[in-house]
Amino acid sequence: QTLIYQDTGGTSNYFAGYNAYEPGMNRISPTNANDVVMPAAMTYSAGHFGAYYQAVTNVVDRGLSTASSFGLYHFTARSTDVKDGSTPTDIGFHYVAWTGYDTDGDGIPDYVEDANGNGTLDSGETSPSGFSDLGLKVLITEPKANSIVP
Repeated sequence: QTLIYQDTGGTSNYFAGYNAYEPGMNRISPTNANDVVMPAAMTYSAGHFGAYYQAVTNVVDRGLSTASSFGLYHFTARSTDVKDGSTPTDIGFHYVAWTGYDTDGDGIPDYVEDANGNGTLDSGETSPSGFSDLGLKVLITEPKANSIVP
């Protein structure tokens, strides 16, 4: 989740952390205390949107910060297809979570209604849990006398 590239006069340095490695795989140097070295090779399951949902739970909730702070509230890396929500981020590739895909049944997926993926209703978004929420709308029915309307 963290990869910083630094160029210092033609020398390249990589600093990374919160990565998962299968046994025998080379790690990015310098290694990081928050890296996860898997006890066995990863196993994957097919799901609604692809073939690489994680079946192993060693990388669940092992990220740097919450999934919502990375815009991944409505996404998942797990074969259980549960949203990451506000839990620590799972390490690995994420798909849109099918469970809770359209909570309010209005035909608009939750990840679209919550455009920044933080799990809270912000200005310019509609509520993923409120079918009747039409979003913030301002209607100007007529300008004031002698006013300039852009």
